[in-house]
Amino acid sequence: MNKSENFFDRVSSKSKSEPNKTASKIIESSKDFLENDKYVLDFGCGSGAITNKLAKEVKAIEAIDISSGMLDFAKEHAKENSIDNVNYIHTSIFDERFKEETFDAILAFNVLHYIEDMTSLVERINNLLKPNGIFISSTVCLKEKRSLIRFIMSFLSKIGIVPKMISYKKVELETLIENGNFEKIKSEKVSKLPEYFIVMKKRK
Repeated sequence: MNKSENFFDRVSSKSKSEPNKTASKIIESSKDFLENDKYVLDFGCGSGAITNKLAKEVKAIEAIDISSGMLDFAKEHAKENSIDNVNYIHTSIFDERFKEETFDAILAFNVLHYIEDMTSLVERINNLLKPNGIFISSTVCLKEKRSLIRFIMSFLSKIGIVPKMISYKKVELETLIENGNFEKIKSEKVSKLPEYFIVMKKRK
């Protein structure tokens, strides 16, 4: 078990099944890009608070996470609400069971700032998407402003209390994704942190 997995397993007991204000905004914005015949991959699904709310908008979701604790919580909430079109899997996005051009949409909420090799990740996401597939993400971009939380999170990360986090400016993150054969469809601020909801379309 790596440090990130151990951290999220520890905090899984504090998870909530209902989305907070920012997550609710993300859910409503995501609905504009999802349809009930779409096959979706949710990368870093966490507690399933967003996943389970979006399940009724699509055909099926493969929801993956490195934390078994988070997945257990998500599965229980799905069961309580009779959600049967989400398959929660303890694995990574590089799992060879996922084949190229499989998914209509890939979701990544509050996870990209934990990824050290974004180039490889974006390439993998592009490969897994069908032609014209949609990549929907929401990411805290701490370099957008100098704030106390930015320095606190940087310090906690350095001493190993929280997983390593990468600080981005919005344009830096968008450029990284666009360079992986994507074009931007939408970008909006959804919280004061600041957190940005970004939608990209796979280029043909």
